[in-house]
Amino acid sequence: MNFFGLAELLLILVAVGGSGIMVAFLAWLVYRLKRLEESRAVGGPELRELIERIETMQTELLSMRDDVGELTERVDFTERLLSSGSRPAAAQPDVDRPPG
Repeated sequence: MNFFGLAELLLILVAVGGSGIMVAFLAWLVYRLKRLEESRAVGGPELRELIERIETMQTELLSMRDDVGELTERVDFTERLLSSGSRPAAAQPDVDRPPG
């Protein structure tokens, strides 16, 4: 595996690992905020708004995690294609047709 392949793999691992840590942190934060809200008899509207914002961020982060997974699959496919040495028909130049 060359340097660029290793760098791409490391970048993907950092992105996936970092997003997993962020999801766990946001889940813990939502849990703590909900417990705080339950411990108070009257929860303020600011606290509810904060919880909604954190849940929205968690949803967006999960969506980004799915996107990173799809990109990982694309990189894997491209690496396999490049390592096989074959080019798809659409990428091969048309030798019968003059340029222009």
